[in-house]
Amino acid sequence: MKRIAIVALLAVAMSASALAQAFPAKPVRIVVAFPAGGGVDIVARLLAPKLAEAWGQQVIVDNRAGASGVIGTEFAARSAPDGHTLLMGTLGNLAVNPHLIAKMPVDPLRDFAPVTQVVAVHFVLVAHPSLPARNVAELIALAQSRPGEINYSSSGPGGAPHLAGELFKSMAKVNLVHVPYKGSAPSFQDLLGGQVSLTFDSLVQALPYVRDKRLVALAVLGAARSPLLPDVPTVVRDGCDRDRQHPRAVREGDARRFREMGQADPGSQHSSGVKMEATKIDGYEIDVLIQGFPGRMVCHGGLGWSTIALIHGHGHVALVDVGSFNMRKGLIAQLAKRGLEPADVTDVILTHSHYDHSLNWILFRQARIIIGARELAWSTTEPWGETPVPELYIRELESWPSLHPVAAGQECIPGLKAHPAPGHTPGHLVYVLEGKERDAIFTGDAAKNRAELLSRKGEATYDAALSKSSIERIWQLWQKRTGSILIPGHDLPMTQHDGRIEYIGRREAALKAWFGENIETTTLIELGAR
Repeated sequence: MKRIAIVALLAVAMSASALAQAFPAKPVRIVVAFPAGGGVDIVARLLAPKLAEAWGQQVIVDNRAGASGVIGTEFAARSAPDGHTLLMGTLGNLAVNPHLIAKMPVDPLRDFAPVTQVVAVHFVLVAHPSLPARNVAELIALAQSRPGEINYSSSGPGGAPHLAGELFKSMAKVNLVHVPYKGSAPSFQDLLGGQVSLTFDSLVQALPYVRDKRLVALAVLGAARSPLLPDVPTVVRDGCDRDRQHPRAVREGDARRFREMGQADPGSQHSSGVKMEATKIDGYEIDVLIQGFPGRMVCHGGLGWSTIALIHGHGHVALVDVGSFNMRKGLIAQLAKRGLEPADVTDVILTHSHYDHSLNWILFRQARIIIGARELAWSTTEPWGETPVPELYIRELESWPSLHPVAAGQECIPGLKAHPAPGHTPGHLVYVLEGKERDAIFTGDAAKNRAELLSRKGEATYDAALSKSSIERIWQLWQKRTGSILIPGHDLPMTQHDGRIEYIGRREAALKAWFGENIETTTLIELGAR
């Protein structure tokens, strides 16, 4: 619901005699079917003096509020059909009410003739400052942790603010309580007083309160940011914005083409996955599709070679982290070896936002994209071109219809819980799949490799002290049950016994280089300890 068109309408069709007279022959009335002070009323009062100046006649704004706009709409329809009564029509009182009210006294198509569109109004999601959420991701996470405890106001049942709120609830899968009012003005009065927490309403009405910091703008409802609030992001949900198409899956043919482009060298003995039997934990199978590598290229500072794990079972095909461009072909090939297409993936679970772990989420556009709400909020504020955050991909993810931000302690899929692990990034999460006998711990870059685990120190971190604390908590989770598996962000999966770490599987990593005089001659450089 990006914009609400407000249309001025002639009250019933004008007769031929009325058309023959000079217009207007007397003062003109603009009926507003909502209370004074609301968005529709503001627009009407801005319009009235301009019309009076152009017509040389008085133009009166007449508020006839009540019954979700029905009273004012019926009043305008019953007025004399001479063109001197206009109605400020909205989505609610013209398009929605006839479908919600069994005995609607007015037929908008029969009783009114359209004159012109007056304005296209951006809607904005605003909150009382006491609500502990400063963006949509945080709001969703908060609402999911407190179902039925957060309320939102509207101008009345069936109005645009009500529909926007219900659409948001449906798309975000949250339970918000609707509190209807008799117009936007009283709705905003109680929002300003803290009696309600949120509203979805006109930017025309909300803007002064946002600028005075009496309300907090969480998002603009639409595909583009408003020039009036350039720092406020959009909230684009499937069904909210029909100007934009959201592909729901990677087409099967596209996936095949990626695999053809990314076929491994037939002579290579190096596969990207870990050679191990899939680990089974309470109905789930866990497999490593791409081996993370514990190293860094000296020439440009980052190898970008991270772990991608598969969790399969209970109706879920989930990937924990998805890698970057250089891993795309191998990832699709590894899925194909298991009889899977990208469209089969139901959940993409991101430990953090850095490009080498997150960028390939775009391959799985039909899946739920799960990321920490705090991590997402931080990522959107990072300066462009200065950090490992893939700015454009995160900006797209921020408004993706299947985005599913989570908070620490929240269950992502049955049995898989998010745990806070800040340090490498402020909102980094570690995910623990809890079994009856043992657990699987996916650490991402909170503990990138064996060296960080043993030294209790994080390398390449935003906050060394927080990284140290997070690694200590990871050890506590790991030692909770004997035989638990830890899958780090840049190393092989491993187990531990009394603090002694043992790898699962065998590391296989190599680079193919062209040092000769033709492209047929290659040199294989195996990567390993010496």
